[in-house]
Amino acid sequence: MLDLTNEQEQRDFVPGPVPGGSIVMVRMEVLEPAQERQHPQNRFVSRAQSGLLQIYCQFTVAHGTYQGVRWRQNITLPQGSQSIRLTEKQMTACNIGGAMLKAMCVAARRNPRLRDVSELSGLVFPVRVKINPRPVEKDDGRVFWNNEIAIVITPEKEAYTTVCNGGEIVMENGPVTGAGEDAGRGKRVQHDDGDSWPFPSDEAPMTDECPF
Repeated sequence: MLDLTNEQEQRDFVPGPVPGGSIVMVRMEVLEPAQERQHPQNRFVSRAQSGLLQIYCQFTVAHGTYQGVRWRQNITLPQGSQSIRLTEKQMTACNIGGAMLKAMCVAARRNPRLRDVSELSGLVFPVRVKINPRPVEKDDGRVFWNNEIAIVITPEKEAYTTVCNGGEIVMENGPVTGAGEDAGRGKRVQHDDGDSWPFPSDEAPMTDECPF
């Protein structure tokens, strides 16, 4: 027997990227980096040539106009997780990465005390996106632009409730290439169902090495 009762409804595929400046809900997954970059003690941690430790993540838009659009992004681990003498630039990268990871836990209502970075997989939270300034060029000459997280939207921010209740804020004329990052005007879109997004329980278990 084939029971299709609970399958999703058909929907048109909307290619990415999400216009820069938009606020959408994403689901996070921590990926295993290429084997030659894996940390010997943790396959979910990658080591840059300089020795800086990061996690390689995939983010997928969870609902709304751009549902299913995904991108990958390296996030540098906090200073306390590093095992090398850090330069000033690397310390800044660690501080940025640590703050972003903490904000992800706060936005997903997840305890920020983690046993392992793999526990970040499955977190769902709202983010404001930007355009990665480095396009991907295919062998046939086609060029693709991907998103990056500009900032995680935490509960005290105005847009948090809108997006967590099934809405999105799309910058109608926002950039979809690496130029004109601040262009566009926001349009608030609220889904009719208004259902809250189910957060994981607290009890539930390649870019440049510096993000600037």
